[in-house]
Amino acid sequence: MTDDGSTNRRRFLGALAGGLAGAGLVGGVAAGSDGSRAGDGGTALGGAADSGSVATTHTEWPMFGQNAQHRGATNDRAPKDGVEIGWQSDRTATTAAAKKNNRLVFGTSEGVVALGTADGEEQWTFETETPVGGCPAFFDNEVFVGTEGGTMYALNASTGDEAWANEVDAGLTAAPSITTGTSDTEVHAGTDAGYVYEFDPVRGRQNWRFDGADAAISGAVAASPGTETAYAPAESGTVYGIDIETGRERWSTDLHEPVRGSVAVDGNYLYVGTDDGTVYGLDSRNGSQRWTFDADGAVSATPAFERRRAYVGTEAGTLYALGDESGDEIWQADVKGTVTSAPAVADNGVFVPTEEGQVVGFDRQGNELWRAQLSVGAPALAVSNSVYAVGDGVTAVDEGNQTTVTVETPTPTPTATPTATATPTATPSPTPTATQTPTATSTPTSTATRTPTATPTPDPTLTPTATQTDAPTATATAVPADGEDGDDPATTSGDGALPAWAALAGIGGLAALGVRGGGTDGVGGTDDGPTDDDGH
Repeated sequence: MTDDGSTNRRRFLGALAGGLAGAGLVGGVAAGSDGSRAGDGGTALGGAADSGSVATTHTEWPMFGQNAQHRGATNDRAPKDGVEIGWQSDRTATTAAAKKNNRLVFGTSEGVVALGTADGEEQWTFETETPVGGCPAFFDNEVFVGTEGGTMYALNASTGDEAWANEVDAGLTAAPSITTGTSDTEVHAGTDAGYVYEFDPVRGRQNWRFDGADAAISGAVAASPGTETAYAPAESGTVYGIDIETGRERWSTDLHEPVRGSVAVDGNYLYVGTDDGTVYGLDSRNGSQRWTFDADGAVSATPAFERRRAYVGTEAGTLYALGDESGDEIWQADVKGTVTSAPAVADNGVFVPTEEGQVVGFDRQGNELWRAQLSVGAPALAVSNSVYAVGDGVTAVDEGNQTTVTVETPTPTPTATPTATATPTATPSPTPTATQTPTATSTPTSTATRTPTATPTPDPTLTPTATQTDAPTATATAVPADGEDGDDPATTSGDGALPAWAALAGIGGLAALGVRGGGTDGVGGTDDGPTDDDGH
């Protein structure tokens, strides 16, 4: 496979932040098939959760941010005392990777690739007409992938065969999320035109489309399991709360600065960063501002959270640990690199990739454990016992005895020039006998053709003092109850219209969707009006 390096790098860096061709650490999954953790729903604002325990066991990393909340955390243990390189692959990834059942799946400029986590050997590939737009997502034994050309695919996770495909009228540039609402599990994905789609994961049909965003959706849609609201950030700096059942807007909050990543949702709190270095803690029920923190540089990566802490990396090269309900700084550490990809949290540490191709491991007190200089460029990470870094190559970082390791770029093996052979004289072929053309029959859904196929480390600076900011106050806007604005629930927005300038990839009317092997198009749910999100 050949790729244009500069194009891949631009696409990959855009993905690092929050699921746009999304890169991130890969780690473990939650107990539920959707990657959720048992008991999530959070505590009441100002209340306390058990700060010393983890809700359930996470052993996979099935989508961007580990689950639909984008918690970016796993209970698996990752390399701590030292590291070594387990294996390398020269495959170039343009998205983050998802991991399930010993299989690592990621997007490229040409399609989807699955590697075995034990040895990095290719298990299957699937070709797409346009580049993959965001990190793939697992649900049951299928992988869901959206493309920049606007096609959502469901693939068999074991073979890569296509189960269904649905074409929409905008580029699916944000990673799909598998969201479990109050009744059903659905697939949500954002587009470069500011739309959010909900798909039935079994039949592939479109349930609804939200078209109220004022700019491209900047990251993967987030939601807590069992709740009625999904959360979508726009590049303009507006965060939207969307009714999962109807696709109608519940509320919106203007942060006044561009958002490059996704939001992370922890019960009643949303965490999101902006270009001016402000980290926001928002009330997930209505979008109101609860706290802000002023970081030392742009926050373009999605925050991670675990055990009452939110972890935030900046482009200035600092990793912060913040109190999840207060925004107070607990500690900070010098990453010594540009952080544009989400941190990943394991049971025994926090791991951060840099744009310069390094992966750095810290303990939960902010002390550096190890540093690996990889030949993958701007890596995204997945953590599940090993740390999997994907970018301009794929590397498995295993437990070892080195605190600093440098991976040399392998020299390509020269291709031998084939020996010319004489061309045999062609033998005239007999004229075939004409036969009657049989009656055409309906063509079943096509299936994809499978191709078998650190340097010495100074101690980090610990700063126990909280930093409060004069960041602009987020402006939350409530949306009238359904039926008051006359919006059609099938193509919903706050005011029924999308500004023309928001059409980053061209916006027309709602085009008819083409579904292969996925049933008929339809609009899911009835418009009974939104209810207040109780945060559970």
